Amino acid sequence: SLQGTAAVRVLDQVWTADGAMCLVTELLEGEPLDEVLERVEAGGHRADVAFVVRLFDAVVDTLRSSHDMGIVHRDLKPENVFVLSARRGGGVRLLDFGFAKFTRLRALTATGMVAGSPSYIAPETWLGRSDVIDHRVDVYGLGAVIFRCLAGGPPFTGGGDLARLLREATSAPRPSLHALCPSLPSEIDDWVLQTLAVDPAERFQGVGAMWHAFCHVLDIGAVRAAPPR
Repeated sequence: SLQGTAAVRVLDQVWTADGAMCLVTELLEGEPLDEVLERVEAGGHRADVAFVVRLFDAVVDTLRSSHDMGIVHRDLKPENVFVLSARRGGGVRLLDFGFAKFTRLRALTATGMVAGSPSYIAPETWLGRSDVIDHRVDVYGLGAVIFRCLAGGPPFTGGGDLARLLREATSAPRPSLHALCPSLPSEIDDWVLQTLAVDPAERFQGVGAMWHAFCHVLDIGAVRAAPPR
């Protein structure tokens, strides 16, 4: 059970007359991360490191717990990170948890459809490498979301073309976050290279290790004392 984590709490499940399943969840007050970022950026600003650390610390803990139970989210994106209203105590909820636990992942199909959100999909998912699709897709997805927060855009966009996005995600050089956000130390690009590595074997092997390295590069005092995993 993910009770006590930042995963949105599901209270019940019901079925409609035509057989569709509906989930009854806790009532959330706030807005999705993508809307928060768009509002901040419309004012000529970017999300700062303090905001990112405060927001994603709980998300990392949630993913670590889920991965320990063998549950992979597989659809991490700004729309699925819900920022709770400050007047309700603030915090964060991770939405659509377990998206792919019930959905077979596959490569780009003949109709151009993929399971997940294109700009945050790990390369092995694009390529349909079911033999290596595991919790490391969440390392890539979460890293891409953090990149989006700090850079003002996802690491790859394909210029709106899905086939081009596939090529970028699976073979293009990893982008420089330092170049897009010069206030960050140049070492952040080493973190990007390992977080967004095409080969999952070359990636951080857990979200805890990825987050620990991120905090270390940015000299964040809240680096976990517990061994990363």
